[in-house]
Amino acid sequence: MVFKVVSLSINIKVMENELLKRIAIIPGLMGGRPTIRAMRFKAADVLGYLAAGITEEEWLQDFTYLQKDDIKACDLYAPKKLDYTITQVNYNAACSPRILH
Repeated sequence: MVFKVVSLSINIKVMENELLKRIAIIPGLMGGRPTIRAMRFKAADVLGYLAAGITEEEWLQDFTYLQKDDIKACDLYAPKKLDYTITQVNYNAACSPRILH
């Protein structure tokens, strides 16, 4: 039984790594922001559309050159990049809070 759990865990990591290969950061392309398969489509835009309530099906109909795995890749990428510890919050009266890390 332990072998199956370890094997499943390894398979999931392999699948995640394959999906994450779809996210490209190329200086000079979209300001160096993460894009989908090095196209002029930012990973953040995918998440924004989904957060706005657009369904996966609607998204794929509107952007026919993108694939379902592109959405999965963005879903995997975002939490990996956002998972950091806030060490200090700097409140300046002249501006909004700024997180320093």
